Amino acid sequence: MAHIPFGNNPAKIEKYLSFWNRENVKRPLVGFSLVGWFPMEEFAICQHWETAEFLTPEMVEPRDFMDDHVRLAREGEIIDDDMIRGACPTQVTVPFQINNDAIGLPVADMVPYFQKVQKAGRSLLIRGAFTPEEMRLLMDTLTPRGLFLNIMVKEMEEVDALRPILRM
Repeated sequence: MAHIPFGNNPAKIEKYLSFWNRENVKRPLVGFSLVGWFPMEEFAICQHWETAEFLTPEMVEPRDFMDDHVRLAREGEIIDDDMIRGACPTQVTVPFQINNDAIGLPVADMVPYFQKVQKAGRSLLIRGAFTPEEMRLLMDTLTPRGLFLNIMVKEMEEVDALRPILRM
């Protein structure tokens, strides 16, 4: 198979078209990320800002982010998933984010809200770190139509454990 930069296989586009058109599909779109909850910690330039009282426009030079952006996007070359990767720090903004490491509702308590979004005919993006049991719950209670699961992992073994649950 030819090397595809950042794992951005053009065949992924068809899956995104099905997602946005809310077509019936056999599984949701799934993306895995080894980037943590605070992606700004992944950029070397940001470490210099910790001592600043305020972040000012002159402190932000886009080219200072590029090496780290490319490094982060390359995770797509080792993780076979549906995510199309680019170089944009704002990609972490999503409609629903579940952080089991912080105070918040359990996944089971969020399911009715997710179902309400789906019943309203809206596409749903859920970002978080999930146990296999939580992932089974989501897969059993939500329709894959218009669903994108952006799953945060720390190790590739987590990806391997979740693939069968996600029907990948």
